[in-house]
Amino acid sequence: MLSHLKTIGLTVLLPFLVPAITPARTAIADARAATDVEIVGVKIGLGGAFRTGKWTPMTVQLKSESDASGTLQVITLDGDGMQAAFRPDASRVEIRAGQTASVPLLIRVAAVQPWLEVRFVADNGDVTDWQPNTDELGRGTLSSQQVLLQLGKPIGLADALAVRRRVAHEAMTVAKVEEAAQMPTQWLGYDACDVISLSTSDLTFLNRVTDEQRAALRDWVRRGGCLIFCVGSQGEAVLGAEGQWKDFAPGQFQRVTTMRNPGRIESFAGENYPITLNVDSNTGFPLPLSASVLADASGNILAYEGNDPLNQPLVVHATEGLGQILYVAVDLDASPLDDWNGRRHFVANLLDLGLGREGGDSSSGTKGQVTHLGYRDLGGQLRAALDRYP
Repeated sequence: MLSHLKTIGLTVLLPFLVPAITPARTAIADARAATDVEIVGVKIGLGGAFRTGKWTPMTVQLKSESDASGTLQVITLDGDGMQAAFRPDASRVEIRAGQTASVPLLIRVAAVQPWLEVRFVADNGDVTDWQPNTDELGRGTLSSQQVLLQLGKPIGLADALAVRRRVAHEAMTVAKVEEAAQMPTQWLGYDACDVISLSTSDLTFLNRVTDEQRAALRDWVRRGGCLIFCVGSQGEAVLGAEGQWKDFAPGQFQRVTTMRNPGRIESFAGENYPITLNVDSNTGFPLPLSASVLADASGNILAYEGNDPLNQPLVVHATEGLGQILYVAVDLDASPLDDWNGRRHFVANLLDLGLGREGGDSSSGTKGQVTHLGYRDLGGQLRAALDRYP
């Protein structure tokens, strides 16, 4: 640590998206450009959200009329008002003539409207400085505010917040990532998130997720994160022998089955909102729901089809390291559940479980029909033991 500057270096290999890019031509303050390198703009946040005191993805966009190389750092103020410098882990930045280079890194800010200075130092020692206007960086959230992140198609997190009973002073925001390229490649990229939902009906999104991104998400879960993992009609592709996401399932994928009576799904929502099944245009008969069945499920089976919870678990609350996975065996992001009025209550109950608020949105008896099964790791066994003592 220097006397007036703290330097932190981390690597993130992919750029991240936020709703607005701060353009250099409208946001330069006290800029000095001694090189032909132009700092075009910055993107900050994950899914449009960043949080004070938490690591967040950032991308700096650089452009040059000729080939250029050098080092980059982003300077901001920490909670003590000290300057802290953040660098990409790559020691050098290369810019091709006439092209725009996007340099990703992770930073931590102390204010919801942070002060930033971006500095590029060319190999010959020339310096380009740029300070974007704080208003154009967007507004983050306080560290006390919880962040819920949607990966892929939404499952209704925002709607669930509207019906969920909140504790005193509780504040939440919902962010979303709709392109796989925006997902972090390091678990710290999810540092601001409390709960993440991942829907799987859109295989296009899933197939674009890299091994590194998938490993980062699992690492975040194992370090204490909570993942709502919905797998319905695409169970074979997602969890089967060749499935890239099978390690996220709290059990062994068995088959994709159909449900003509969605009563247990309705019961978990705890409200009198019947599910209207889609109708076959040729026969006029209702089309059944698709559900991915797990064998040897571990954790707490909170809803199941039939009389035996092991036969077809529908909602499983399992531990993964120090974190947790809420497995849902149907597609909450696809028809007919995407416009089901009870979905918001269903998801609200999932959030209560993930955030440690037992009891949920309703007084449904389904909540009490919990089956405790074997946990796969020491962390799960410890959590199960602690759950016995409120």
